[in-house]
Amino acid sequence: ASEMLGGYYQPHYFLDASQRVQYVEVHDNFTLFDKLSISLLGESLPRLQRRCNLATSMILLSLGIPEIQLGQAFLRTKGGNDNSYNAGDSVNAIDWDRLSTYKASADYVKGLIALRKAVPALRQRSYASLNAHSKVLAQSDGVLAFELSDSSGTYVVAFNANTSQKKLSGLKKSTYT
Repeated sequence: ASEMLGGYYQPHYFLDASQRVQYVEVHDNFTLFDKLSISLLGESLPRLQRRCNLATSMILLSLGIPEIQLGQAFLRTKGGNDNSYNAGDSVNAIDWDRLSTYKASADYVKGLIALRKAVPALRQRSYASLNAHSKVLAQSDGVLAFELSDSSGTYVVAFNANTSQKKLSGLKKSTYT
């Protein structure tokens, strides 16, 4: 949770949280979709899609600089190639047809980007601000949740990597969306 909140726990390796780059996929090696496909053999495609969306949402809703690899929003694949730096266009080219195939994932990521832009609490920079306006609510059993606040309101961000719903305790009585 500390990493997602820009590393606000000690020690601080950066001057402020905005210097931390958050990512789950970069240009070389497996794409997120390929890594999850290989790591979770037998997982259904809809569940892999949800897991990719979850991982990408963790990046976009974390503090720091979100790095999204081209094609990540529409489940880019390199056919399982884990070292593609010299594999050429047959492996490294973007398959733009996947954008229409996985439009729901691309739209989900687009919505998360809009949310990040709209909520200042998701872009806090200083450790002092983070200490004053964030709190870890849960970080066990496949659930990670934290609360952020700013002048516009209080926000609860919760991630559930389980296949079933989990109850999040310790929340203030309110309406959450």
